[in-house]
Amino acid sequence: MLSGIDVSRYQGQINWNLVKTDFVLIRAGYGKNTLDPQFIRNITECNRLNIPCGVYWFSYALSEQDAANEARRCLEAVRPYRLEYPVCFDFEYDSVRYAQQNGITITRRMATDFVKAFCDTVEQAKYYAMYYANEDYLNNMFYPQELTAYDLWYARYRPGTDPGREGVGIWQHTEQGVVAGIDGNVDLNYAFKDYPKIIRAAGLNHLMDRQADTAVKAFQELVYPKPDGVWNDLTAQLAGENQIRQGSRGDLVKLAQERLIHYGFPLNVSGADGIFGTETDRQIRAFQADRGLTRDGVVGTATWKALLGA
Repeated sequence: MLSGIDVSRYQGQINWNLVKTDFVLIRAGYGKNTLDPQFIRNITECNRLNIPCGVYWFSYALSEQDAANEARRCLEAVRPYRLEYPVCFDFEYDSVRYAQQNGITITRRMATDFVKAFCDTVEQAKYYAMYYANEDYLNNMFYPQELTAYDLWYARYRPGTDPGREGVGIWQHTEQGVVAGIDGNVDLNYAFKDYPKIIRAAGLNHLMDRQADTAVKAFQELVYPKPDGVWNDLTAQLAGENQIRQGSRGDLVKLAQERLIHYGFPLNVSGADGIFGTETDRQIRAFQADRGLTRDGVVGTATWKALLGA
């Protein structure tokens, strides 16, 4: 059994150098398209310090399609980062209140189907899915017998190490934890499974997909109709024809940013947002210097090749 925490903007700016924990569940965002203001910094720091982490998305879904779209937004947000723990769907009392404010009464059938829509979308993308619930929601809002395909992150505050329920993957056992590096209280959790081992063994969360052929293919898919994952003369030519620099925007910029993050050149302010701003320019130049390339901030053939690991 491992001990962890879950965090969001409500923990403020965490001094991760002081945090001692086995794992972290980070709020990636909420609703249709809103990232948690501390998400990029929190996950960047966890990756930098090799603190195993997963994420959760707080739902304001009004339909199954909304829940699936929330999953897609969450997956887009986490794609550049390393996740050793699940991607979790969080549907709570405020989710239901929001629906009521929009003229929709959430039924048990609807809420259960929202979990399925989110988690199925996560699994289709080859990530490990989980959902969050307390005893009230398991008894009155979800049909848990229909959700056994997904792990349960269970919220019940009680002492000891027994959650009082079978089939719990992670147990949030108190909201009054005290952890060095975090101002105020923080939720504490126990994990009853070795998620990093399980996820790696199953080939999930794309932990093994950051090899050169995968990165090269991702580049080719943006510039060439027949991607094969091989860096060859044509790919080098296309890299030279598709230079990006400060002021550039789009999917090529986003790919370059994801590769920077992968190599440990964090973008704490922008993340992989597809906009080549001053932060990206600074980190591209740092990457070029680290690889012995011309430090001009231009991503041309040589820099693309290095970023893609070809």
